[in-house]
Amino acid sequence: MLAVDTTKLFCLLCAVHITALAQETESRSVSVPLYSKETSTTYTPSKSDYNREVQERVDRMKSGDHSAFVNPRDQPTKDVATKTTVGVEFKGGGGISQSHQEAPVTTKAAEDALKQYEQEHSK
Repeated sequence: MLAVDTTKLFCLLCAVHITALAQETESRSVSVPLYSKETSTTYTPSKSDYNREVQERVDRMKSGDHSAFVNPRDQPTKDVATKTTVGVEFKGGGGISQSHQEAPVTTKAAEDALKQYEQEHSK
């Protein structure tokens, strides 16, 4: 019979779950007459981890490290969701408006690094 320390196994599973849920979200909104736009950017695990990974990859690409061009599965990501609203509101109530929620766009750090690398080398 195989003996398993369930306490250690549970702690390991909890640590994996907590790590997977770590996120940092930024929200921005712009509102002018007849138009508003709300953007929410969620970084997993954090914005600093995402930016650090992008910069490290760009540096490796510049130094000729071909492995930096690989897009691995486990890496920091950025999800951007945008909602736009166009309309008018009348004093005393009433108005007309229409909202559009765009599908969230997920970008991996390696993708942003490649984009940045290509922009720097196209000059």
